Amino acid sequence: MREGDRLSALRAAAPGEGASRMAWAAWWDHQLRGFPSPFQRACRASLGDPGEAVDPGEWEPLIARLDLLDEGEEAERERRREETKRILRLHLEVAARLQRLGRWTTPEVPSELEGALREVAARWGFPRAFVWDLARFLSGMEPLPAEGRVRQRVVLIDRSVASPQARMATLVLERVIDEEEALYPHPRQAFLGEDEAFRAAREAARAYVREFERAWTRGRGVRWALEGLPEGIRQLEGPSLGASFAAGLLALFSSFGAP
Repeated sequence: MREGDRLSALRAAAPGEGASRMAWAAWWDHQLRGFPSPFQRACRASLGDPGEAVDPGEWEPLIARLDLLDEGEEAERERRREETKRILRLHLEVAARLQRLGRWTTPEVPSELEGALREVAARWGFPRAFVWDLARFLSGMEPLPAEGRVRQRVVLIDRSVASPQARMATLVLERVIDEEEALYPHPRQAFLGEDEAFRAAREAARAYVREFERAWTRGRGVRWALEGLPEGIRQLEGPSLGASFAAGLLALFSSFGAP
């Protein structure tokens, strides 16, 4: 894919109807790899082209062929496949709404977009703040402004290479206004998968801060990201970052979480 390619160019370059499962898995792996991924860049490029129509229905035959390259338990692979399909459909629907109603280029959510984005968030079961951020991201804007930010250095094991290696990354937690009080990823890492152990550790950290420490501020959510990730990483695995999430969230909701 060339920089600036639209969704139509991606669709035209997809494997043919008779292509193997592995060919489709490799094609999808390429489209969803990176922060942002080629698919996300194509969504943004399409919104900047008045002659490009974003039609989610045209992508359904391709989404039906989505598969994963990595090995693992079939139940876990199926969960990840369905989650990835859901995120793909969310991107396409948000992009279609932005194309029809106009990109979000103002500090506040445009009135004509607010209801549409709430409807999309409810339909696909994503936090509203995440959908708000995604709409701004696809519009070429920065995400919702943060009231506070905490950065923590963490160690990850990179298993995307032949010999697993320790890698340093930075966990970034940002406090934002959010009536649902969600903990959600930065949209540029929307396709970064999580196994059950990672997901459980993250949610346990959130519950600890909310219910045991009672430190979570009402009406506030948290956007998180991992900076410095190798482009080859497609999934976060294991519970090792749970303590980093807990410590970071506690700091974020204290006086030390300054912007």
